[in-house]
Amino acid sequence: GCQRKTILPGSHRGGRTDGSLLTIRHGTVTVFLNPVSCILYPGEPMKLACIGAGHVGATAAGAAMVAGVDEIVLLDIVEGVPKGKALDMMHSAAVGGFAGRIIGTNDYADVAGADVVIVCTAVGLIGKLIKEIASGLKPGCIVSDVGSTKAKLVREASSALPESVHFVGAHPIAGSERRGIDIALADLFADRLCVLTRNEHTDETALTKMEQLWSGVGARVCMLSPEEHDVVLARTSHLPHAVAAALLHAPEAGDGPFVGREHGRASCRG
Repeated sequence: GCQRKTILPGSHRGGRTDGSLLTIRHGTVTVFLNPVSCILYPGEPMKLACIGAGHVGATAAGAAMVAGVDEIVLLDIVEGVPKGKALDMMHSAAVGGFAGRIIGTNDYADVAGADVVIVCTAVGLIGKLIKEIASGLKPGCIVSDVGSTKAKLVREASSALPESVHFVGAHPIAGSERRGIDIALADLFADRLCVLTRNEHTDETALTKMEQLWSGVGARVCMLSPEEHDVVLARTSHLPHAVAAALLHAPEAGDGPFVGREHGRASCRG
């Protein structure tokens, strides 16, 4: 079993021998006192690769570091970025000790040997990236993502990966309207819902490990089929966003006096 500890706002949790810290900025968070790697891979070092060095990718890497993952690669997929740029950005970002055990790179070869790979990019890129890395993944590797749609992606990933590599779709329902590595927060996933997808082809051992990983960074995990996920998120997230965007563009050119702060000071002539 795992020991847990609740940390209050503003307090810090010491990391492992490198002394890295986690600053809790919002509410309380429960963290593992035992390293996550010991839970997922007892007696073996664990390597995690996060592809995409943006807000969610950097946060996932930092949260995993704090939770005790042994080796973490954060891969920046922007073409033309010198190797190590992701790590340079992490040093300059307001994320404290995140850079302690994280390797910044833009070389896909550094993903080789990873036990878990999480693709943290825009949904439209995830399937393409999985195809690019598939041949270099070791047997038993678990591939996952953070995308907000699942049915199509699960089909694409399952067809792209060899039988010895397992895909488990994930959608942590957390984030910000802001973007970039400089707003990464180690406690972003604390007490937030993370949906894992399961169907008849899902490897149960891989699913359990992903549940342990997301629980290890503080998330509340639930499981749905890819189709159920897409229906529920369409109703509760995608549709409200679409309606809000439509309403934003609803006013016409002559409606200016009635919109925003000027509303109420407008005068009309009969």
